[in-house]
Amino acid sequence: MIWSSRVNGKIRNQGIGKRLIEYVKQAAQFANCNNLVLDTRLYMPLAQRRYYRQGLSAKGMHFVEHLNGGFVA
Repeated sequence: MIWSSRVNGKIRNQGIGKRLIEYVKQAAQFANCNNLVLDTRLYMPLAQRRYYRQGLSAKGMHFVEHLNGGFVA
């Protein structure tokens, strides 16, 4: 499981994010995974656009409530 990834703003628009997702897809296929699931926040439309462009589709939303002072990333 990869918990988080992002490309440094200074080196964006060089195809790094696209290559990263392609690498993860290949690694998942090699490991015989059946699904690749990527989560992003609603306020990150650029990440969502990248996922759509690379063939992923939105399947749902996560609903979160913070309990006992806890933080959900």
